[in-house]
Amino acid sequence: MKKECIAEGVDLSFLDNFIIDGQCNQNYSYEEKKDLLMKLKKTLELKEFNGDLIHFVDVLLQNVEVLHRKDTDGSLLRDQYMAENVSWILQKEQQRGNDCIFISGHNEHVAKWGSYDSMGKLLSNQYRYYVIGTNFYKTRCNLPEGNHKRTIQTFYSHDPLAKTEKLAGFKMCWIDFSSLEEGTEIKRHADAYTYMGTLGESYSIMNRFLPPSYRMFQPPTTLYDSMIYVSNASPTKIIE
Repeated sequence: MKKECIAEGVDLSFLDNFIIDGQCNQNYSYEEKKDLLMKLKKTLELKEFNGDLIHFVDVLLQNVEVLHRKDTDGSLLRDQYMAENVSWILQKEQQRGNDCIFISGHNEHVAKWGSYDSMGKLLSNQYRYYVIGTNFYKTRCNLPEGNHKRTIQTFYSHDPLAKTEKLAGFKMCWIDFSSLEEGTEIKRHADAYTYMGTLGESYSIMNRFLPPSYRMFQPPTTLYDSMIYVSNASPTKIIE
């Protein structure tokens, strides 16, 4: 946004204290953050600057709004905004002659939930949407634990399909659920409620005492069109 504004000759001096090291200054209240960004948006709209630049301001407004919400409505709003932004990206690509896009995200966000209006569910209601979930038998993860420190921890998903994949000798495999035959054992497991790993970008000691805190209990075929299973996932190496 700053790069585009500078190119258009827009005065951004008010942002010097508003955004520090890529983050909104927490000394500003929610109302102050929203007011500053709305003033910038109105300035851009009055001067009829390009829609991309206005969209960048909208994304910042979305960020401020989501971080302000502390209840479950914040999670729903976050997925709604993500779906809107994916639609915006798709429209940009369609203008370039591309009729589809590939997006990557956390399992819970890309999944086509039945009861939860996730990004994936919202997109599947609007577009031809094919989603591939991922899971592991065993994973070693590089996770933040506070104070700008990270820790490598080991987890098991308890997913019977991931365990079967490991016992069959595969390091990695892909199962297309549409190809599974009715009445088979693998089809029964894919349709049944089962544990799947759902780790995010955080670590808590509660993950040790409460394994459900990093597992979800859902039917794979309800959430995804297919899944990639990894026997042993290795931790991400952070390059300083």
